[in-house]
Amino acid sequence: MSNGFNTFADLCERSRVWYWFKEISAVPRGSNKEEKICKFIMDFAEKFNLEYRQDEIGNLFLQKSAQNSDSKEIVALQGHLDMVWQKTDDSKFDFENQAIMPYVDGEWVTAGATTLGADNGIGVANILTILENTEISHPNIEAIFTVAEETGLTGAFQLDSDKLKATKLINLDASPFDMITIGCAGGLDTVVSFAYDTVDISSNFTGFQIVMEGLAGGHSGVDINKGKENANKLMVRFLQGLTKEIELHINNIKSDYPRNAIPRLCTAIIYVENTKIKDFQSRFQKAKELIIQELKSAEKNLEISCVEHETSDKSVMVAHDQAKILKALNVLPNGVYKLSSQNSALVETSTNTANLYLSNGFVKVGTLQRASSTHSMHDLAEKVMNVFQLGEFKDLKVDQFGEYNGWQPDFSSDLVKVVVALYHDLFDMKPEITACHAGLECAIIDSNHVMDKVSLGPDILDMHAPFERVKTDTVDKLEILIKNLLAKL
Repeated sequence: MSNGFNTFADLCERSRVWYWFKEISAVPRGSNKEEKICKFIMDFAEKFNLEYRQDEIGNLFLQKSAQNSDSKEIVALQGHLDMVWQKTDDSKFDFENQAIMPYVDGEWVTAGATTLGADNGIGVANILTILENTEISHPNIEAIFTVAEETGLTGAFQLDSDKLKATKLINLDASPFDMITIGCAGGLDTVVSFAYDTVDISSNFTGFQIVMEGLAGGHSGVDINKGKENANKLMVRFLQGLTKEIELHINNIKSDYPRNAIPRLCTAIIYVENTKIKDFQSRFQKAKELIIQELKSAEKNLEISCVEHETSDKSVMVAHDQAKILKALNVLPNGVYKLSSQNSALVETSTNTANLYLSNGFVKVGTLQRASSTHSMHDLAEKVMNVFQLGEFKDLKVDQFGEYNGWQPDFSSDLVKVVVALYHDLFDMKPEITACHAGLECAIIDSNHVMDKVSLGPDILDMHAPFERVKTDTVDKLEILIKNLLAKL
């Protein structure tokens, strides 16, 4: 095993960061359900005699005076307490009542069939490690623990930054370790809803449930350019293809994922005339084989099933609306829209079709646009709206909310220069200085641009998806980096 540590217990025994990550993992901390983890942090503050306060939304602020240092600097260390709760489709794990059980898998730590919570548990664990340590040198510290980051950066938006005294901000919610993040994308939710006409299907039709599952999923920002399929878009494409070959009637399509996760599962219920069932099953199988063959490299665990399904709801879309809605959903922009003109390796603008609900004459489509340019973000959101406006759907309604601006990079930052020098001195590394295609809270907390700031983190793969994992040696290096960085400030 990596570094000679065979078990997660071994890691926890020799590193306080891993120890605190284990303690955090035992506490339920889903977005908007942070009461228990907040109590955990407050109990921690009382145990170590740290001054703390909590604001109305639930954000926590802990203070620690300078230690073994004459520095008058005040440095903010910041991470978010919540995590995305996702699990494999067959997992029975209960996030609200069970502890996440990390384990070592080669060079990585994972929780297997669930999200691990390294995003942002490793960041929080690093802050706790600094706060409890009585030997290291550091300036005055403001520790900021935010809530509801994963559901729209809510805690950061409602945080009163005027009460903060720090002039430097170290956010610990980035990845990978060999990159120093000095900028991020802005975001905007665009939710579209409308109505359609229905008709009750006769007894001459049989219902079937189609399930699209096993997709890799991932973070809708940092993973958006990695070729991961969106279950909602794939289901629409699949159904539209079938309707061109055989008559079928859609009862519902459903998928509900966090706005910042690429959907892994989507279900649909359809009706087929009894005399055409064999023909439908044959065409379904051929269409399924074609899709799986096409995506076998990118989505090796994709499964598409179809079983007879009885339901009391016999309503289906009228033919005209069904054709029009499938066309609109099929052409709806999704994924990478534009790459950076300055660096083609960076995504400039993207959109994620996170939620799709179609049932009983009502459709709701939830999307999230991201961009480093506010103008570009609004342009893409407009295109999302235009798709449905052109369709002239009945009772069309568009809601936009949760907008936040990006963080424009400052390549002259004194803080960044110190961090770069430490990478060289400590690890003989030349880190990449970059911006990430995701929202970071430091952009909102320091919206007035009064702080010198940087975002750091370990290597984390498959954030917001089952089998999320964090690389052990990068967690160790991050701990060393933060301690040495604070000693320099």
